[in-house]
Amino acid sequence: MATIRKRGTKWQCIVRREGRTASKSFERRADAMKWGSAVEAQADAIGGGLPKPASKQADALQLTLADALRRLTNEMPGERWRLEALARSKLARSQIEALTAKDVSTWRDVRLQDAKPSTVVRELSLMQTAIDRVLGDSGSDANPVRHAKRPRSKEQRDRRLTEDEWRRLLQAADECLNPYVKPLLVLARETAMRRGELLSMGWKHVDFDACMVFLPRTKNGHSRLVPLSPTAVEVLRALPNTEARVLPLSANSVSLPH
Repeated sequence: MATIRKRGTKWQCIVRREGRTASKSFERRADAMKWGSAVEAQADAIGGGLPKPASKQADALQLTLADALRRLTNEMPGERWRLEALARSKLARSQIEALTAKDVSTWRDVRLQDAKPSTVVRELSLMQTAIDRVLGDSGSDANPVRHAKRPRSKEQRDRRLTEDEWRRLLQAADECLNPYVKPLLVLARETAMRRGELLSMGWKHVDFDACMVFLPRTKNGHSRLVPLSPTAVEVLRALPNTEARVLPLSANSVSLPH
């Protein structure tokens, strides 16, 4: 039997048959029920299983979660090691179409035994983004990670470096063999951009006239504009514009001691 539930201002209908899932959202509950009945009738007519979805989404549903996570590494190089670790998990062996919110919740509960809530929330967000990317906008409602409850995190990180700490950090950066480390630190402080956003920032998205940088894809999956302070503009103008990325560094080169 079809499942009808309220999601925001819309009604979502979900039909599951023989390991396959079909879902669609409607403005009215009656329309969702009508669609669900039609899909179930069609399934009964062809022997009980749901008809295969459109080719692009069908191909996506056949992928495993590991496939989706590894595809995301090209878009989020700063999260490469975390994505690879998630791709090696038992949960990631499952095909996306067979994955359920219960499976994700079970993984979450086990993971919480070894990791902080904030870490688990971050990993769930990566899984959700990975599946959203391969399903596309039309299939995001079928993403099981979206329906798994996030653990509450009481960790707060609102401490800023003192001026003395900042001065000593820059002195240490001056001694670093990698010439991009100090510019990265200054840009991080001036823009509040995440490490992954800084490492993926491209010259084609830097607008010196408007003092803005465009981020086409951020951690939460949306694009945004980041204003550049005079100091940030000065740092960017001093960098060599010889590669596609502003800061051609790997995530490890930023994380590991130099």
